[in-house]
Parts: sequence; structure tokens; C-alpha cells
Amino acid sequence: MRQFFKFFFASMLGFIVGSVVLFFLLILMIAGVVSTMSGPKTMAIHGSHVLKINLEQPLTERTPNNPFRNFRAGEIKSQMQPGVYDIVEDLDKAANDKNIKGIYLNITDIDGGISSVEEIRNAILKFKKSKKFVIAYSEYYSNKGYYLASAADKVYLNPEGELDFRGYATQLMFLKGMLEKVGVEPQIIRHGKFKSAVEPLTEEK
Repeated sequence: MRQFFKFFFASMLGFIVGSVVLFFLLILMIAGVVSTMSGPKTMAIHGSHVLKINLEQPLTERTPNNPFRNFRAGEIKSQMQPGVYDIVEDLDKAANDKNIKGIYLNITDIDGGISSVEEIRNAILKFKKSKKFVIAYSEYYSNKGYYLASAADKVYLNPEGELDFRGYATQLMFLKGMLEKVGVEPQIIRHGKFKSAVEPLTEEK
């Protein structure tokens, strides 16, 4: 009987100690993740540096505040995913930072809309007014990637890389002739000269 109680209390003590250790490890993990909510910390830059812009993450309007969105369990931290607004703001700061001598664009692929890419490209063109260099590199240039890279002073492609250079195009379907044949007359109320959303119903080309 004494052996049973000895084993019982030893097991209970081991369970309690293990639970306490696990609890503190969990607290440390949560604290590490939550600490990333404040975003990247401002750091002083000394000497000559090149700003590297890596556009591997999906482009969002703003940097998300959710630390669990891109949480990496192995590193116990959330990977920062800068938004378009923050990228443009950082480019503006880099233009006025005497320690930033230029920009290196790594744009193997861009996961974002053309309007977001255009906004970043315009910010790069504005950055170039500071007389600093911009270099673009990619292993694969899509239409959006090459459009962004066209703002750089030099564009590099990996010797084994690919270039998807088809250009941009759009096709519109005009329905006026079809509607006339079936006897349908659209009733359109339009205010303003350049409201073109209804033109497929009123024009033939």
C-alpha cells in the first residue's frame, strides 16, 4: 500500500511540475507572437545601405495587425507582411535617408492587383528623383512584375529564368445590336459625360 501511495504522489507531482512548465512555455510563446503586433520597430541606420524590397507576400492595402495571420510555429513568430500603404511610405522615407543609397527589387512573382503594383511603381519613380539607383531582379517576370521593374534603372533576369511578355489587353462585348434584334430597349439614366459602364448597351464598338 505504501508503494502505491508513493507512486501515486510521485506521478501527481510530476504532472503538476510538467503542467507548470508547459504553462510558462505557452505564456512565452504567446508573448513572442503578441510582441509582433506593434509591427516593425524603428531602427537607426548608419553607413551606406541598399533597401531590399521583396514582394513575395500577397499585396494588401495596409499591413495586417493580426499576429496569427502569418504565424510560423517553428520560429515562434509572425512573419511581417507589409501593405501597399506601408511600402509607399517606406519608399518616401528612404528617398530622404542619406544612408540609403539605392533600392534592390526582388520581384520573382507579385500576388496583387495591377492598381497596387502601379501605386508602388509610382512611388519608385518618385524615389528616383532623389538621384538614387533602383535595380530589379527576378527569376520570372510576369506582366505585373515587368511593369514594376520598368521603373528601375537596370532590369536583371536569371539566366535560367522566364519572361511572360504578352502585354495587357481587354475585350468588351457590345450588346446594342442584339438588343435591337430581340426588341429590347434599355432605359438608361446617366449623369455626367464619362460614365461609361452602360456603353456596352448603347454602343456597337
